[in-house]
Amino acid sequence: MKPKVLVTGATGFVGSHLVERLIQKGYEVIVSLRRQSSSKWLDSSAIETRLVDWEDSHSVSKLVQGVDILVHCAGVTKALNYHDYHKGNVFPTSSLLREAKGNSPLNRFIFVSSQAAVGSSHDFIPLTEDSPCHPITDYGITKLEAEKEVLKYQDDFPVTLLRPCSIYGPRD
Repeated sequence: MKPKVLVTGATGFVGSHLVERLIQKGYEVIVSLRRQSSSKWLDSSAIETRLVDWEDSHSVSKLVQGVDILVHCAGVTKALNYHDYHKGNVFPTSSLLREAKGNSPLNRFIFVSSQAAVGSSHDFIPLTEDSPCHPITDYGITKLEAEKEVLKYQDDFPVTLLRPCSIYGPRD
């Protein structure tokens, strides 16, 4: 039996493509939706949907119950100020981690961050995972802060941080 995979941000560009692929591979897929989410790219017959209110710990707790793998793609890419980015990127990540630790024997937590968390390469030197981080935008700063939250839980369950850049394709 394939693991149960929870995908947050499943209505977004990366998340919706990931959900499609997981279904093709035979995984049992659970997606989190907010009340205002549009699920037009999701095949509702092949997934379980769970509504989430990031500000309600009981809602987040119910979201993570029975999950084997959690892929956290949700986040805010456009906001007016640092506070709004923090509310959309750091706060939900912290809530998920806290509730996952308390409710579910999680096999892996995968966090989809951004190249913006590292910032720009200086002097055209290629960046590696060991390169120092110097984010230059509020978005990048909050993605790096969320990464640091994830790393705090690496002794509780396996964690993976991804920093994709320049993703494009259908539905973009």
